[in-house]
Amino acid sequence: MISRASIRDTLYQVAHTLLVLKNLSTSRDVEGKLFRSSLPEKQLLFLCKGNICRSPYAEFRARELLGDGWVVRSAGLETTPGRSADPTAISASKKLGLDLTPHRTQSVDGSMIRDASWIVVMEVGQLCQTVSRFPAATRRTLQLGYYHTPPKTRLTDPYGRDEQFFLDRYREIDTALDGLLKRIRSEEQG
Repeated sequence: MISRASIRDTLYQVAHTLLVLKNLSTSRDVEGKLFRSSLPEKQLLFLCKGNICRSPYAEFRARELLGDGWVVRSAGLETTPGRSADPTAISASKKLGLDLTPHRTQSVDGSMIRDASWIVVMEVGQLCQTVSRFPAATRRTLQLGYYHTPPKTRLTDPYGRDEQFFLDRYREIDTALDGLLKRIRSEEQG
């Protein structure tokens, strides 16, 4: 028997494929390059549902890896502003060398989208939700799992799970970030 999770993942893949075909690509031009923003400042915006687990981790890790010259932010598509990161997210991230205690949730808004050079989501559904709410962001919105080896259609939300599950998801985010940042850096250079 086919599981609901398998059906859901297949539907995500189909939705992503349709979106890609509709827009040539959700994030790439016909030559395979990321669409670059014409903004003078390089800004990376990570989005997830609640902005308490995945996107803050990706924000803090990317900020650490990119260093100066970048503005890195995160926000939630469905969140209450001002909340701290999930307690398990804080403890797991500390084991991986990051401290999420200063993080406070933010709801994504039009100015964040407008200012971002690249908008990075964790799941196909979030990609669809983002480009539906902010059509001008379509060509700047990337799915982080695409840069994982092997590519993933979603980076699973660890909310409500144990610390080991968080650690495993954060390692997936690290792997995907490595691929994404290599791509961004290579395009900056040439």
